[in-house]
Amino acid sequence: MEYELINADIEIEGTVYSTYLCASEDFKERGESKIALDDYYRANAEKGESHYDFCKKQGWQEYIDTMIVLDYLILNRDRHGANIEVLRIRKLEDSAEIVISRGGGDEIIV
Repeated sequence: MEYELINADIEIEGTVYSTYLCASEDFKERGESKIALDDYYRANAEKGESHYDFCKKQGWQEYIDTMIVLDYLILNRDRHGANIEVLRIRKLEDSAEIVISRGGGDEIIV
């Protein structure tokens, strides 16, 4: 997936800031949708199930473990369930893949 780096002026509460934004084509195909991991967890987890155990049950343990280690190494303190997305794919049977936001607009689909 290619990304375009855009220099833009944004206004927040009357103050204009110069910043960079990242843009890309939509990675979803027709019929696919995405949802924040927090929301997906709330809708599908069993009572008392931890977020980590839920992700393991979904088959995402390797990816979550890798993300935790990478976040530790780069001192990322902004990891939360709203910046991890689940890509819902409609096929013969319902399935889901996890989309991990790495900041700066880049995502990994696993």
